[in-house]
Amino acid sequence: MMLAAKFGHEHVVLYLYDHHDDEPMRRSAIAYSVMNEAAKAHHDEIVRAMWLQTNFQSSDLLRRAKAAGHVDFIKWLRQDTVREQANATNMTIIDISNVHVDQATAAP
Repeated sequence: MMLAAKFGHEHVVLYLYDHHDDEPMRRSAIAYSVMNEAAKAHHDEIVRAMWLQTNFQSSDLLRRAKAAGHVDFIKWLRQDTVREQANATNMTIIDISNVHVDQATAAP
């Protein structure tokens, strides 16, 4: 999957991910690694597809990302193309623009 992500083969990445039978935490770790590899190679479409595929829409994750200063990354993920894909798959995009983050409980 990492090589497919590196070279921009979105359909291969998604096929392999869909057919990878593993526990949810392991699948999340794999998805994160794939997103990292794709991002390094500037394959934005793969990063967005994996984000949607893994359903990383939890408010806790978004709060932690915001607390860690990754607001630009979150805004990028929430662009119109992501919103359209999410609507097509009945996923919910969480608006975090007004989320208050308690620095004492936020992840480093």
